[in-house]
Amino acid sequence: MEVMIKDAIKSVKETIDQIKQDKAGWNNRYETLKKPTEIISDVIKQDPLNFEAHYLKAQIMEMLDNFHIAIDLLKKCYNFQPTNTALLEEIKAIEDKKKQRAIKGLDYQFERLEKDPKCVMAMHCLASEYKTIGNFEEALNWELRAIDTEPDNWEHYYHIAWTYKRMDQMDNCIDSFKKALHMFDEPIDPEDPESDMKPNINNYIGEMYDEMEDYATGETYIRLALELAHPEVKKYYYIDLANNLLHQKKYQEALIYYALLKETDTDNHYPRVDATIANCYYELGDKDLAKKYYQQCVKDNPTDDNSLYCLGVIYSEEGELEFAKMAYQMALQANGNNMAAHHNLGMMAFREGDYQQSVDHFLRVIQLDMFNENAYLILHDAYEKLTETEKAEEILIQLFIIQEIKKKPGEEK
Repeated sequence: MEVMIKDAIKSVKETIDQIKQDKAGWNNRYETLKKPTEIISDVIKQDPLNFEAHYLKAQIMEMLDNFHIAIDLLKKCYNFQPTNTALLEEIKAIEDKKKQRAIKGLDYQFERLEKDPKCVMAMHCLASEYKTIGNFEEALNWELRAIDTEPDNWEHYYHIAWTYKRMDQMDNCIDSFKKALHMFDEPIDPEDPESDMKPNINNYIGEMYDEMEDYATGETYIRLALELAHPEVKKYYYIDLANNLLHQKKYQEALIYYALLKETDTDNHYPRVDATIANCYYELGDKDLAKKYYQQCVKDNPTDDNSLYCLGVIYSEEGELEFAKMAYQMALQANGNNMAAHHNLGMMAFREGDYQQSVDHFLRVIQLDMFNENAYLILHDAYEKLTETEKAEEILIQLFIIQEIKKKPGEEK
């Protein structure tokens, strides 16, 4: 199997290099890269921890102008190799390329508006391009102009709702969704259950209330979406209702909807469901069932660092410390930035008297979360145990500075 994976990676690399060097090949890259994309995706399925496979797929996605996917894959590569800062530079370069593409798109849309000042499609496209480059105020301006041009069009309110969300104006976001919902009156295509936007918009309103931590109101809208939805699309709302109930600590009821989702999710759109079911069982005190589901998650995806971490917690609570340590280490192998795994390994090392190992883990913790006061205290104690007095004192000074920064305006210094 290892030889087959190496051969597959080699063939994909050769294809990528050939396309980059050949202008004609570059122009035909969308067709040429279909097979390599399938090959490298299959390699990742067989070997989910293969850094090179993820990196090559990121290159392919960038070449195909799928910048968002390319960035996500490079972030995963960075999780595999958190000291590889060159990956961060590549992520920034792709983000810059994405913005430059959007800037070029602005010129084209302005040309369309010169020809037709009331072209609402151009206004929407301008708003989209401005959002891509991070100028949400200007995006909002163009969406408001689209509403002024066609005040009775529900889609304008639907689009502006998402812009308000990106600007963290949640009240305006919800109001706009409600206006879109009130105005929606398009005929429903009987052959396309998703053409009915009313369940969808109700669900989005519920999600916005959830983000504002008003879970009771969110539940009302999500249940309404589920009630209105065609049977073929109800599965899309099970996950949101289950997550809402989970936030409300209604674990038993949440499990009902997670089970319904698993029954209907034949295409595995929601691979994290088993992990969430495990969380519910853990909160209900059934650690055996929780462990069973976490183990299934790891079996399905060995890079699932969160499930590996949760397994470590259960093993630790059961007194299986070596298994716990192994699970935490595997979590870090999958994602070197898993702060909780660093924390727990650091605590285990401290209790075992391996103070240098504890220091290494907690230094990483404060790199990931500089305001983690507990980490500074343990670092101080570990340095004291190592008789590194100066470093222990430096940590206390850093802790004092962090505590001062965290004080709210008006609090006594």
